[in-house]
Amino acid sequence: MLSVDRVRDFFPNATSLDAPASSSATQAVRDATGTVLGLVTQTSPDSDRIIGYSGPSNLLIVMNPRGIVTGLRVLHSS
Repeated sequence: MLSVDRVRDFFPNATSLDAPASSSATQAVRDATGTVLGLVTQTSPDSDRIIGYSGPSNLLIVMNPRGIVTGLRVLHSS
């Protein structure tokens, strides 16, 4: 599960994340007024069966409120 601290580099005014509907669901990032700043999701566990150079990787995918990808970050890679 993602925390607000993990997305602050992309959304400095973030104060909360909506609860995910599942372990791989997209979450809305909100500021103190409840305004949606953007969306985030991660590739794990859906991509865990895909083995890269030395194992699966988990990426953070960052989107604007319209769902357009604006950033990526490697959260874990063997």
